[in-house]
Amino acid sequence: MLLSEIWYKGLISRAELGQTIGLTLPSVTRLVQELKNAGVIIETDKGESSGGRQPSLLRVNPQAGLVIGLDFSGIELRGAILDATNHCLSVIKQPFQGMQPAILQRQVVEMCRELISNSLIQRQRVLGIGISVPGTVDAEKGIIRDSLNMRLHDFPIRDILGQTFDLPVFIEHDTATAALAEKYYGAGRGMGDLIYIIVSTGIGAGLIINQEVYRGATGLAGELGHVIVEREGQVCVCGKKGCLEAVASVPAMLANAHNVLLRRKGAPQSSLTLQSLSRAATGGDRLAQAIIQRAADYLAMAISMLVSIVDIRLIVVGGEVVEMGELYFSALRKSTEKYRVEGDEIKISPAALGENAPLQGISMIVLQNVLTKPARNGEMASIQTDG
Repeated sequence: MLLSEIWYKGLISRAELGQTIGLTLPSVTRLVQELKNAGVIIETDKGESSGGRQPSLLRVNPQAGLVIGLDFSGIELRGAILDATNHCLSVIKQPFQGMQPAILQRQVVEMCRELISNSLIQRQRVLGIGISVPGTVDAEKGIIRDSLNMRLHDFPIRDILGQTFDLPVFIEHDTATAALAEKYYGAGRGMGDLIYIIVSTGIGAGLIINQEVYRGATGLAGELGHVIVEREGQVCVCGKKGCLEAVASVPAMLANAHNVLLRRKGAPQSSLTLQSLSRAATGGDRLAQAIIQRAADYLAMAISMLVSIVDIRLIVVGGEVVEMGELYFSALRKSTEKYRVEGDEIKISPAALGENAPLQGISMIVLQNVLTKPARNGEMASIQTDG
């Protein structure tokens, strides 16, 4: 909690830390000294005085180490090098070579090798590897339990990368990592609780409750995309009918648009994209507008159910739909208000961080776990890469 608050504030005094996290000044001073001794935080500029001498300010030491972050959640594999202040120093991306476990394993190992060989990392500590994954994960065991779109089941990614690189490896659901990043750096900044919903190839939710990622009893919290919103509706990739993902995801909107074009003038003359659907709706095409409204309405229905259960009023929506701007969000807000039960207004905000959110979120999980747990010899758990 203390280190997270320093990340959040950037610069902060001991007194302000104590007030924020509810610790006495002596307790804060002891914890700060431990982190200073480990090289995790440093003292820098003087803050404003309240009558006595100027307090020194604390910040995370950007030289405390580096994180390798991987994101499986998009249409391509993305990897990054992030410093201890959680800034992306370098990002690389590759099309997925295949979804079979052996092919994916080879590609992920090769990407990690490429990142670790980067000149940014030479002679600096690598603190760990973090992986943001769509589907269900067992974060404690480091296993991708099920990822339908990636065709993975009980995939032991932590053991694979941990044994290959002799580094700590952490995995988390992609919506949870994005939610964490948005809480600290984006649309949820300053909020203790929020729900992050991604609307992309699939639909999922990440919950931050009392400043922490909420995973549920078995790690399945947030599987919003497979809530049934239409009885006997479209068949979902999971095999059920009428799942939210099957009627409100980006592919669902494009499939509806494709069917409309077929009925209008035969086979579509060009490939459909979210951008072309948006242009048509903005240009006054009523069927395009109806397709977007229908998808937003189904999502609003699911949001109202979720809010009724957890009573969290800030909803941050990310994924490709953010590119549609108010065309999508005005429809979503209108429908959410229609389904809202008694209580305060539900605030819906577009995600602010874009495609790097999962990378920053999983990096923060690595940093929180590694930088707050000095090894027995007094140094941080890491490896040295000499190139």
